Amino acid sequence: MTSLPFRLSELLRDVRGVRMVAKPFDAAQELGWIPREDTALEEFVDSDVVEAGPFEAREIAQSGVSSFEWFEDGTEKTRLAFFEDFYPGCIACVGAAILKREGREMLHTHGYVDQKTFVAAFEGTQAATRLRERGYEFAQVRADLASGESPSKAIQNRISVERDAKERRIIAKWLEDGNPGWLLVDGGIANILEGKSEFHRIVGVVKSHRKMYFQEREKLEVIQSLRPGQRSPVFLANPLQRRAAYSWYLRLRHSDTQGPFFGLIRVELPPAEESMRYIDDVSSWILAERAPLSLPDVRFDRMIYPIRRVEMYLRSLQPSDAQLTGMVGT
Repeated sequence: MTSLPFRLSELLRDVRGVRMVAKPFDAAQELGWIPREDTALEEFVDSDVVEAGPFEAREIAQSGVSSFEWFEDGTEKTRLAFFEDFYPGCIACVGAAILKREGREMLHTHGYVDQKTFVAAFEGTQAATRLRERGYEFAQVRADLASGESPSKAIQNRISVERDAKERRIIAKWLEDGNPGWLLVDGGIANILEGKSEFHRIVGVVKSHRKMYFQEREKLEVIQSLRPGQRSPVFLANPLQRRAAYSWYLRLRHSDTQGPFFGLIRVELPPAEESMRYIDDVSSWILAERAPLSLPDVRFDRMIYPIRRVEMYLRSLQPSDAQLTGMVGT
């Protein structure tokens, strides 16, 4: 294949609906959405809209202040350690923390930190048996070979399960302690609140858009056309599963040289009637958290700065690359 003798921006300049992307932060996050009329996925059912009125952009009255006091995030760090035949083994460090912002600082953990380093090894291998016999901290991995899942994918999924468990554990403790104030969680909260229908002052912010909740063209156009400070109507995410949340899209920032997901987040609240009272307030608080920018993080367009602070705190607790290499012993 020869290189293109022209610039795509020039070739597609007059094509309606085309938007050139100068620098996507992560191509995996920028997958498009396909309207139902252009696909054979006829069995797809749009999520139920739970807010009255037409499906159109809603303007947020911005107060410039935020009522969030608590912020949660989780991290994972992985290093390939060995192979036993075809099966890899990894050293992983996973952690989760909740920090409380007091004044302009956010340096207080109040004990909501859970972190560990362990080895992930496949079930039935000699490595897993040896780790168990010697009493080492390890997570046992099972590969679903029938589904075509690769060993590397299976081991990464197992590490992510460990991370998710730590996040659920510290959030459950925070809820049990009855802390006043609001908690902002990096990611969805449906899994955390599984089986709970009561109202909690906990908000999830989802930065990725791999899952579609609508396929009706008009609704997709409303979501992708949101301007900064606008939100979509509220809908029920995952209505056919036990895990559900009230959710809506909110635009934080806009750029003419980025994709339609630039600055777009999805917000979640518990699926309780009382949550509907806080939709606009929560949106206004999140918009107030846009400053300062989370630079140099490449996700700055969707990253809430206090969440980045939690992430940086957790990474400071992780073993360094040199320490991980020392654990491997090479």
